[in-house]
Amino acid sequence: MPSPIYNDSIQAIIQAINCPHQVFLETSTPEEVNQAYQEALLRGKKEGFTPILVVADHILARELPSTKTQSKESILQKNLNGEELLKTWYHESENHLKTWYGIYGKGKNFTELLKEETASDSDSKPPKKYNPFLTSFIGFRGKDYIDETILFEIPVTNPWEVIAWVPIGGWNQCPNAPEMLAICKKWYQQCGAVPAVLSHDTMEFLIEHPIQEKQTAYEIAKEHYVFCPDCLDQCTATGTLADIAHAIYQSSTWFFWWD
Repeated sequence: MPSPIYNDSIQAIIQAINCPHQVFLETSTPEEVNQAYQEALLRGKKEGFTPILVVADHILARELPSTKTQSKESILQKNLNGEELLKTWYHESENHLKTWYGIYGKGKNFTELLKEETASDSDSKPPKKYNPFLTSFIGFRGKDYIDETILFEIPVTNPWEVIAWVPIGGWNQCPNAPEMLAICKKWYQQCGAVPAVLSHDTMEFLIEHPIQEKQTAYEIAKEHYVFCPDCLDQCTATGTLADIAHAIYQSSTWFFWWD
């Protein structure tokens, strides 16, 4: 039986990443992709690989070959400290955050607003059901339609190291690959956050140990904000860190989008 002929974007990404893979075309369903990912996740723990879903968009297909100048080894050897990066970025962004809260924070003092947010009612809400269903490869045509997506088996046992094989980022406010890898390591060690889906401008994590404490959710919300400022600036209803904290509290997935 002849091999299927894929479009240029799919072929370019397969060639750039160069790992065992399975292609899901637009005729596949989100359920099929999730089932294949979960099966690969279990199998990978036995066979020594980490699966990653890569959305086959034309921008990523164009950018991945240009990352050849940045080898996997050089990304891994940077060995940055994710916690220190996030603390530094938060300190550097506080003025912007104060300005943002001044506009959208009901005119209250910045410090007072942060205290009010940490005293929110997250703990009084009913527990969320653990639902590790990934969605960021679903296209704009509706919930039953996916964008063309490739499931790769990356030959690493540390989930954060998949970033060295798919080194997105390094533009505008999106962290570069070594920074992203360091932060993924920090979040995996803290929450079991596994990078699960990547495109050229989005990232979705599967959370093996969802956050169960309100205060922890709020602290990680700050990290989400500096990792991806659009989480606050464009993806919240209230324009507050509390909104991010409520979204990630007990959640089994985290989503990021850099505009």
